[in-house]
Amino acid sequence: MRAGDTDTTEGRPSSTRPNIIIILADDLGFSDVGCFGSEIPTPHIDSLAYGDGGMRFTQMYNCARCCPSRASLLTGAYPHQAGIGHMVYDAGVGPEYQGYLRKDVETITEMLKRGHEGGYSTHIVGKWHAGGEYPPDATHEWIQETMGDETHPTPNQRGFDTFYGTLGGGGSYYQPPSLVRDGEVVTEAMPEGYYYTDAINDEACKRSLALLREAIDAPAEAQPRVYCIWPMDVESKELVQELHRVHGAAVVQINQLPEEWELDHLVGYAGPDDAERAGNAGVMVVDAMRARNVDEAKIVALGYPASYGGYPLSIQAFRNAVSANEDESLPVTIVKEVPLARPDLRQSAYNEIIRLVESNVAFNAVYAMDDDILLGAFEALNDQGLVHVAGKDGDDDAVTLVGTVCNGARELLENGQQYGTTVQAPMLEAILAFDQAIQYLETGQISETIRFTPNPIATGATWDGMVVEFLGGAYAADSLCTWNQVHERKNGLLDVNDAQDACSWVDCVYVPKGLYVAGYVMVAINYVLIVACAILLWIHRKKKIILLAQPLFLALILFGAGVDTTSIIFMSRDGRDYTKDQLDRGCVAYPCLLGLGSMLTTSTLVAKLYRVKKVTRNMRPGQNFARPAKVTPSDVAGFIIGGLALVSIILGVWYGTDPFRWQIRVITADFNDLILQAVGQCASDGEHAWVYPALVVVLIFGFLVYANVVAFQTRMFHQISDSKMAAVTVFNSIQLLILATIMVSMSGNNVSIAYIIKACYAFLNNLGVVALMLCPKLYQCYAGKGDTVQLNVGGRASAAPRADNENRHISGLGNVSHIDVARLSTATGAPSDARRRLSDESMNTAGSKRPSTVVSAESLTVGEMPAED
Repeated sequence: MRAGDTDTTEGRPSSTRPNIIIILADDLGFSDVGCFGSEIPTPHIDSLAYGDGGMRFTQMYNCARCCPSRASLLTGAYPHQAGIGHMVYDAGVGPEYQGYLRKDVETITEMLKRGHEGGYSTHIVGKWHAGGEYPPDATHEWIQETMGDETHPTPNQRGFDTFYGTLGGGGSYYQPPSLVRDGEVVTEAMPEGYYYTDAINDEACKRSLALLREAIDAPAEAQPRVYCIWPMDVESKELVQELHRVHGAAVVQINQLPEEWELDHLVGYAGPDDAERAGNAGVMVVDAMRARNVDEAKIVALGYPASYGGYPLSIQAFRNAVSANEDESLPVTIVKEVPLARPDLRQSAYNEIIRLVESNVAFNAVYAMDDDILLGAFEALNDQGLVHVAGKDGDDDAVTLVGTVCNGARELLENGQQYGTTVQAPMLEAILAFDQAIQYLETGQISETIRFTPNPIATGATWDGMVVEFLGGAYAADSLCTWNQVHERKNGLLDVNDAQDACSWVDCVYVPKGLYVAGYVMVAINYVLIVACAILLWIHRKKKIILLAQPLFLALILFGAGVDTTSIIFMSRDGRDYTKDQLDRGCVAYPCLLGLGSMLTTSTLVAKLYRVKKVTRNMRPGQNFARPAKVTPSDVAGFIIGGLALVSIILGVWYGTDPFRWQIRVITADFNDLILQAVGQCASDGEHAWVYPALVVVLIFGFLVYANVVAFQTRMFHQISDSKMAAVTVFNSIQLLILATIMVSMSGNNVSIAYIIKACYAFLNNLGVVALMLCPKLYQCYAGKGDTVQLNVGGRASAAPRADNENRHISGLGNVSHIDVARLSTATGAPSDARRRLSDESMNTAGSKRPSTVVSAESLTVGEMPAED
C-alpha cells in the first residue's frame, strides 16, 4: 500500500502516513526465520525485525489455519466475527461460518482508502482465500461467472485496487487454479518455466512501473509537487522522463547517478559518489598489500556491466587511487579488469575467478564493485583455499578481498576473510532525497543538484564502534549496511563443464583410498596364485593328470584370469592422483581387460569340455566297445577365437562410437541448479551406451550356460573332462555375473559400492576358476598322485586301484565297473607297441558277477583307440 505523496493541509510530505507492506506466509513455523532462531539465514526478513525502525513481536497469535488467519489479518477482528470461523465453505450454522468476509466488517484497505487516512493505493498479490469456496477442478467459465457474487467477494471488492493471484486455496505452482488478474480469469496455459511464487514476486515488482504510468495518466490537480524516485532500470528512467514531459513534475532521483540525458528533467540527485567509493577501494587494496609485505600487488578488478553508466567512472577512479598510492617498495599492477554480465553478477564473478585460476593468472587481490560480486569471488577463492585471512602469515598465494558499498558479509569482515569495504546506506540516500525535496518545496529550487552520501572506509580493524555522521545525525555503521548478517552461499558451478577440474570447485565424492588398497590386495592375491600355478604347471607338465587335462587349456585359463584381474588396477583410479588423460585411458582399459579376460577363461572352459565331449561321443554305457574320436585342441579353438572376436567387435564398436571417458557427473544440486555434490566415474555420453556392456555380459553368460550344459553331458567321464569341477566353476561364475550385473545397475552414483562390486567380481570369479580348475590337479601332483587317474563310467568305482599285472581284464562297456588308468594321455600320434599291448587275461571275466574293464597303464590314448578293439 502506497501512501499519498502530499499532505493536503500543508502541501508537504507527511511523516505520519507510512508506506505499508504486509506479508502473510502460510505454514510458517515459529523458528523458521532467522530472527526467531532458524538455522537457515533469512537476512532480508530479519531486517524487518532488526533494521532501522524494525520490530520483533514477543507475542503473536494466529488462527491455526490459513483462511481464518487471513480474515483476522484483513479485518482486525476474530475470524468468527469476520465470517470465516472455520474454512471458506458455508457450514450452514450462521454468518460466523459463512465462509467469506462479512459486508459489515471493514477491511484495513477499505479504511485506508477513505476517511482522514485516505489517499492510499492498495495492491495484493498471491492467495486470496477469503471469499468463498473455489473447487480445484472448477472450470474457467465457472470461476468467471461465480467470482464477485454475494458469496464470493474478490479483493477488488474489498478495498484493493489491483489483484494478481489465486482466489481459492492450494493448488499447483506450475498451473495454479483460479488464477485471476484484476477481475479476469487467466485462461491461457502457463509458459514453460512458470512458477507461482516467482510470478507473484515479479507482479509485485511490476507495480512500481504501473504506478509511474498511473502518475503520468493522472490529472494535473492530482500531481504531487515533487517525486522522489529510485529507478531500477532503463524503462523506469524513461517513464520518469515522460512524467516530467507531461506534467513538468519535479523529480529527485535516488541512488542511480544520472546520465547526461537525464539532467534535463531531474531537479536533484541523492546517492553515492561512485568515484569516491572506488577511489577508497584503491586505497584499501594498496594498504592491504603493504600489510601483507608482498613484493608486488597484482589486482583483479571485477565490476558492474560496462553498460552501467557508473562503471567507467568507478574503474578510472580505482586506477587513479592505486597509481597514487603505489611506490618503489610496492609496485602495483591491475592484471585484469572485468565488467561482469547481468543478470546474476554473483554467478558471473564466480565463473570469472574459475577462469582466472584455471588459466594460471597470478593475482593476490580482488576489488569487487558490488555486494554480489564480492560474495561470488569469495566463494570461488574459498573453494580453492585461496582466501587470505588477515593476520595469517605464510599464505603468499592467497588473495585479499576488498569491496565497496557494504558488500560482502559481516562474518567475512569479522573473520578477516575480507579486508574492508566502504559504508554506503540506502537510508542515508533517502534522508538526503527528502532533504532535497523539502528544500524544493520551500524555495522552488535545489541549490545543489548533485549531492552525495558519505562512503567512508571500514576495515575489520575499524568496524566495531564505527559511526557515520551525516546531516546532523550519527549512525552506527553496522546499522547502515544492509548486508547479510550471516553469509549464505548462493552460487557455485552450474555446469561441470564450466571448469577444467570441477572437483576443485565442488564437493566431489571419491572412493575411499582404503578400498583401493583392498583392490590392490585382491590383485596381489590373484597374481601370486596365478604365477604359482603357472610355475607348478610347468614343473608337473608331464604328469598324467596334467596331460589328461590339456596343459594348453590350463595355461589359457591362467592367462585369462590374469588379464581379467588386471582390470582391477585400472578401475582403482580417480582424479586425486591421475590426470584426465590417464583416467580416460583407464576407462578404456578396464572394460576391455574385464571383457576379454572373462571371455578367454569362459571360452577355454567351453573348448576343453567340448573336446572331451567329441572324444567320448562313442563311449556309451551298454555297448561292447568304445572307440574314442581323434580331436585335437585346434579342432575346438573356434570357441576361443570366436568368443574373443565377438567381444572385440562389440568393444570396437563401443569405443568407436561412444567410448567410456572419465566424466564428472552431478549427484545433487540446489533449487537454483547450483552443483552441491558431484562424482567422477567412467561413463559414456549416449543414452543407449549401456547396450554395449550389456551385449558383452549376455555373450559371456551364453558361453557359461553352454559350458554348464556340456559339463552335464560329459559327467560320466569327469576324470577326463573335469566335468564336476567345471560345473562348479561355471555355476560359480554364473552366480557372480548375475549378482554383479544387478548390483552395479542398482548402485547409481554410489561409486564406492560400484567399485566394491566390480573389483570383487573380477577377484572372486578368477580366484574361483583357478582354485577349482587347477589347484586340485596341482595338489595331486604335489602329493605324488599325478600319474594315477580313476575313471567311473556308469558303475561304482572299486575300492582301490590294483597293480598293473592284476588289472588286465576287459569286457564290453555295457557293464563296466571301473577303469584304472595310469596313463591315459592326450597324444595324437601313432600308438607305440606298448600302447597297443592288451593282456592275455583281458577277456577273463570268471568270478565276477559284474564284469570289469581294466586297461593297463600303457595301453590307451584318448586321441586314438587301438585297432585291436
